Amino acid sequence: HKNAKDYEQAMNDYLHAEEFVKNCDDNIIIGRLYTAKSLLYNIIFDGQSAIEQLGLASQYFLKGGDTVRFLNNLNNTAIIMRNSSLLDSVALADYKNQIERYWERLTPSQKNTYYFIQLEMIPKTDTVAINLMINKYLNSNLGEDNISWLSIADAYLKVGNIEESLKSVKKHKLDGDN
Repeated sequence: HKNAKDYEQAMNDYLHAEEFVKNCDDNIIIGRLYTAKSLLYNIIFDGQSAIEQLGLASQYFLKGGDTVRFLNNLNNTAIIMRNSSLLDSVALADYKNQIERYWERLTPSQKNTYYFIQLEMIPKTDTVAINLMINKYLNSNLGEDNISWLSIADAYLKVGNIEESLKSVKKHKLDGDN
């Protein structure tokens, strides 16, 4: 129903499935249910409910030992909070602490999301912090092929470094989807 954009029926389906959670011992499936609910809440612009559902999903993913999905949910939570103007300095610090505890388990894509969020949240007046984060990102051992060059270009633009911003855009065009 969600794929058919029948969001009301999709939510009814999820709520019906949720009735069986107490009898289910598959934590990953339960986590996926709550993740699906969060995506639906995000679609209808209910950021707070989306974040709550991601929190529930994350708990089940950790219980089930699925750190990849857990870490995806941390990143998704930060993105939803950012888009909903709910990501303040306290929430950002909490997110950063949680991500950094699992740093070695992050995929390159998850690390890109982390750097994107960090670069987005630094005020553009704090050029020193932006430049430090750009350098940290570029020296992160992700390799040039795994860097989101548009995020780098935007960060360089924030600090007024047009030349490096343009170079980064060109690298994006050469790399295709980065």
